[in-house]
This record gives sequence, structure tokens and C-alpha cells, in this order.
Amino acid sequence: DRLAQELNLVGFITRDAMPLPIVFDWNEDENNLYFVLHVRGVKAKQVDITLCDVYVKVNCHPSLFSADLPHEIDPEHPTTRCRVGTDKVTLNLRKREPGLWHAFRADGTKAELRERRQRSLDAAQERENERIKRRDDWKQDMIKAGEHEQWRLDRENREQIEKWEQEEKAKWEEEVYATFNDDTGDAKERHEVPNRGLEDLDAAAAAAAAAAAAAAAAVPVATESKHDTSKNQEAGVQAPIPGTVDGSATMVCEVTDEEAEQIRAQKLKEHRSDEALLAKTDNQAIWTDKDFDDTEEYIPEVRENPGKVGIRFTERPRPGVPVRNLPHRMPPLPKDTVKDPHQIPAMLEGDEIGDETDPVWLKDKADNLMSMGDYQGAYNAYTETLKIASHAKVFANRAVADLYLGNFEQCLEDCNHSLRILDRRRQPKDGMLPGPGDPEDEKVRACVETRMGLAYLWLGAFGKAESHMQKALDTEDGLDRDQRAVVKEDVERVRRAKTALALKEQADATARRAPGVDGSEAFAN
Repeated sequence: DRLAQELNLVGFITRDAMPLPIVFDWNEDENNLYFVLHVRGVKAKQVDITLCDVYVKVNCHPSLFSADLPHEIDPEHPTTRCRVGTDKVTLNLRKREPGLWHAFRADGTKAELRERRQRSLDAAQERENERIKRRDDWKQDMIKAGEHEQWRLDRENREQIEKWEQEEKAKWEEEVYATFNDDTGDAKERHEVPNRGLEDLDAAAAAAAAAAAAAAAAVPVATESKHDTSKNQEAGVQAPIPGTVDGSATMVCEVTDEEAEQIRAQKLKEHRSDEALLAKTDNQAIWTDKDFDDTEEYIPEVRENPGKVGIRFTERPRPGVPVRNLPHRMPPLPKDTVKDPHQIPAMLEGDEIGDETDPVWLKDKADNLMSMGDYQGAYNAYTETLKIASHAKVFANRAVADLYLGNFEQCLEDCNHSLRILDRRRQPKDGMLPGPGDPEDEKVRACVETRMGLAYLWLGAFGKAESHMQKALDTEDGLDRDQRAVVKEDVERVRRAKTALALKEQADATARRAPGVDGSEAFAN
């Protein structure tokens, strides 16, 4: 019994033991707060991380790290990151307001901290619900846009097929009616039918020859008696000739010797007319078989070997250094190879130091890639630029690359970052009045609003597209006269499209609510 009590006591302690603390290091700068948590054997699927405005929790059973922060952070900022590596978890938290905290834990009673923490968790849950709602709305908008696009494609395909059928019908009707006389309604003679080309003539001649051979080799079948034939001859009615218009090509009847001679003369006349027409066509050709027989194959003579040929290349200003695509900027020197600054080669007049760590050099490279049509390379170059320095124009230019690549959600995110930077620059300092806006910033703002409208237009959100394009028009000195006229036309098109879509949806809803009409039938109509 004593041993059982001890075992139960050990189990009770094990079940209700407190979580183990995590060894960590922390650091900060003006904009970010850094945590490095040392957890042995940690894996990404075993870590539960919660980030709120004033609360941080990292749960890796049986270890736990939590902190009530003294000031707010921005969990939605792109530089706020959580990375799980080898035996460590790294947290990079963006401060909402720049400044040094000197401590990462807030002061206060447990009740105050608990209430403050709960408000932060509720706000985070509300943001998450809103994000899920936006995602569901976007999915519905995309499904609706896909349905409208599919309807448009089906309508265009149906119209194109009907057009082709009408053209084909008109073509064959014209060809059939061309073989008949408009006055009498009888079939025209061969020489009266328009020329249909050499291939059609060859096919007609082959068909006539095959019909003649079949008529000659067929066994005569008596379809009329001699008495009926004599009656027709006395009445002046000629018996139908096989292969002609009045007679059927597959009909076989008994004929006399005179009638057989007439048939042979008719076939010989048709054959001679076909040969004459083919000969006339051959005479009109530029080259004939006789001309080709008289020609000889031209074989050029072997050229003499002039020996070695010297080719001069442009001399490089710095041998051994690769040449980049920007001639006005020098390529970077190989890393970790030049230790002594005196060993760096002398620069020529007008040269500039260019390196991949220079944000200006990276932005120029991205702009050139964009102008050459390499949108993925431009996106990567803009991303490397933003890792070094954050600038509104870089975000605005990367939004253009997102549009060409089809990343509309990323385009909207980059445009929002650019607008936040512009708003922060326009805010006056404490105790100072707001000054006049920078004209260049207003131009960037107008361009960003226009690109956001275009992205929402691609996503099918016509209302948001119209709102952002109108903001671009309302920006003072943001667009010149030509650009303003183009944006106004786009706004009118978006309004017409939104009105047509609303009418279409209203008509569909009315058709579905009609009594006695099935939903699938109304949708098909």
C-alpha cells in the first residue's frame, strides 16, 4: 500500500507539473525586437506560436515561453517573422512605434496583465475572422468571375461556329447553282461551267473514265423490251444514254450498235475537250517540263584557303572581371578575395562603384529587366532591393511585376505598403504644422491607386476597382492630362460593367424564382 501511494503521488506530480521554461536571448533596435529560443530537437509541426499586439507565446510541449510586451507590435507587418531552425526558434517582431524599450516585459498586476492580454487575443481573433471572411469573399468573386468568363467564351464559340456554317452553306450553294442555267433550269455543258482548278478536272476525268469502263464491262440487263424501244423510236423519243444528265450513271440497258457508236463518240469528245483544257493550262505556266530538262545543276568551285584570319576583340578595362549588363556601373569585386584596399584596381574616369548590396544599383537592374520583359527577374531584383531598404517606388514597381505575373493579391499588398510609406512621410513631426506635399509622392500615389484598381478589376471586384481609380483621379497633381483622360475612360467602363453584372444577376435571380421553372433550366436559359 505504501508503494502504491508513492507511485500515485509520483503520477500526480508528473501529470500536473508546470511547463519547462525556455532558454532564450533577446535584442532590439529602433524598429524590431528579436528573440532566439533554444529548444533541443524542435520541429515546425510541434510548435504553436501566438502573436498579438502586446502578447507573445511559444508553446513547444513540454516547454513554454510567454511574454507580456510593454508596447505594441505589428503582427501583420511583412518583417514580422517566425522561423524554426535547428534547435532554435527565431522571432523577428516589428515595433508599431519606433524606439528603444530597454525591456521586453510589461509591469503591472496579474489582473491588469490578464485583462490586457485578453483584449489583445480578442483583437487578434477578430482580425483572423476578418481575414477568413475576405478570403471567402474573394473565392466567391473569383467563382462568379469564372462563370461569367465561361459564358462569354461559350457564346463566342457558338457564334463563330454558326458563322462558319453559314459561310460553308453559302459556298456550296453557290457552287451547286453555278452548274445550272438560270433561264431553263437545265444543267450546263462542261465548257460553260467555271474552271475549278486542275485537281477538280483530274478527278472529273478519272470519274468519267471509270464510269465508261464500268458500262462496257457490265452484263446487259433487259429493262425494256424491243417492242417498247421500237415504240419510242417511232414516237421520236430517244432512249436515255447511261452517264448523261437524263440517265442514271448506274443504270444498264440493252442498246443497239448505232446507239453504242453514239456513246463512244460522246465519250471521245469529252476526253479530247479535257486534254485540250489541260494543254491550255500547261501553256500558261511559266516553267514547263522542257525548260527543266535543259537546265544543269550548278556546283560552285572550291574556295582557296586564305590561311589564318585575325579577329580583334574589344579590350576589357579590367581583365578577369565579368562584364555586367549596366555599362555605366562597374561589376562587384569577388567577395573575400581582396583583403588589402591598396590591391583594388585603379578606377577609370567616370566609373562608379556598383555592388549587389547597393539598393540603387539593384533598383536600376530591376527597372532594366522590367523594360526587357523579364518580369520574374525584375520581381526578384525588387525583392532583394526591399531587403536592404524600404522605398515606396520600389513597392510600386514590384506591383507592376505582380500584375504581369498574375499575382494580384501580392500586387495589392505591395500597393498598400507603398501607400503606408507615403502616408508616414506626409505626417508632420510632433509640434509642427503639416507642410506641402511632395509632387513626386503624389505621382507615385496616383500610380499606386491606379494599379490597385486594375488588380481589383482582374479579381472581379468592380466596386473596389472604381473606388481606387477615382482616388487616383482625385489625387492633386498626380496624373497629367493624357493619363487622366485614360483613367476616366476606364472608370466609365468599370461602371458600365458593374451595372450590366447587377442586371444579369437580378435577371438570374428572377428566373430562378419563377414558378414552374426548375433551377437548372433557368440557369441554362
